[in-house]
Amino acid sequence: MFRDPTNLNNPDWEIAVVRSRWTQSNFPFGQPLQLSMDVFQDDTHYPSIDEEGTPDWSPDVAYDLETGDVHVVWTTWSTSQSNPARLAYMWYDRSGSEWSGQYIVYEQGNAMNQWIPRIAIGYPGAAFGYVVAVVYSEWQAGISKIHVGGACWPPGTNPNSTADFFHLPYDTGYDAGLPRIAITPRYLAVNYGTIIFTQSLGDEDEDGYEEFQVIEVNNVRDAEEYLDYFWPIEKNDNPYGIFGSIACHFEPGEEASASFNYFEQHSGGWRVANGRFDPTESQPPEVEWTVMTGDGASVTGVLEWPDYVGYTYAHTIQASDIATIYVPDTWDNAYWVAWCDAIDQDATEVYAAFGDTTPG
Repeated sequence: MFRDPTNLNNPDWEIAVVRSRWTQSNFPFGQPLQLSMDVFQDDTHYPSIDEEGTPDWSPDVAYDLETGDVHVVWTTWSTSQSNPARLAYMWYDRSGSEWSGQYIVYEQGNAMNQWIPRIAIGYPGAAFGYVVAVVYSEWQAGISKIHVGGACWPPGTNPNSTADFFHLPYDTGYDAGLPRIAITPRYLAVNYGTIIFTQSLGDEDEDGYEEFQVIEVNNVRDAEEYLDYFWPIEKNDNPYGIFGSIACHFEPGEEASASFNYFEQHSGGWRVANGRFDPTESQPPEVEWTVMTGDGASVTGVLEWPDYVGYTYAHTIQASDIATIYVPDTWDNAYWVAWCDAIDQDATEVYAAFGDTTPG
């Protein structure tokens, strides 16, 4: 997200992508071998959806391991629509060294607000094929509840013609949203996709603040009923958490394995907790837990309305995130974790940590 500091009369955010290459042995401390910046200006937008000067925010990017293509999604805004928050999408064709036009992707006949999209590319199994998949918080005008929605389509195609839309009604009586998604590459022994999101529990703590829980769902869990695919994450019988993120491990020939992190409610605040689990196990699966310690591991803040507005505009730094790394003979199941030092407008710093779960 960026905006023009010389034009203070137009505070709208726009989207840019920075493409870099580092030497494998010195990431992220070395200098990038290649650095280029692609800025999506208003003249690339579809004028029927995205009027000139409207804000764009909450971008996410995914790298296609098979082709080297780059895929980008973000929230754009259209004041002419009854559901103005819309999913914007572009992709970079590395073979042709060019960006596609911008697509506004929404379900025909069932248009919803599509808020804070997250994107992944991979092969969740033969029933899906190789897909670009996006999840987001969705709601419609006149309906108060927010839920988790998504769409997937084959890479390199027009999503307005090829997208399949899906919805995750875990508990429709309460709000749910802020999802993240991860998908395995094609070469793994077990292929799957996994989604993690925050679910309201519909009750309040002793101070009157709403309680939340983190939920994970995937397409390979051993389950008989629909709701048995959804895993409400609890650590030491503590069901309260928020802002989950998920990543698949990429070691070829090994059993399925995924890692997640989230803010666990702890001692009047929040604590960064990580877990590694087998997504094929029935819920609740066994979890190898790690809890962050030291500076920045404990996080403060509550989500009241003024902070929520600020949070939606700065989403990518105030939530937690996790990424796994596979380097043969070096790191077996390593991961990076990043999080912000507060979940409200007091946030000023971003912390990062590296872990290696290789046995021994």
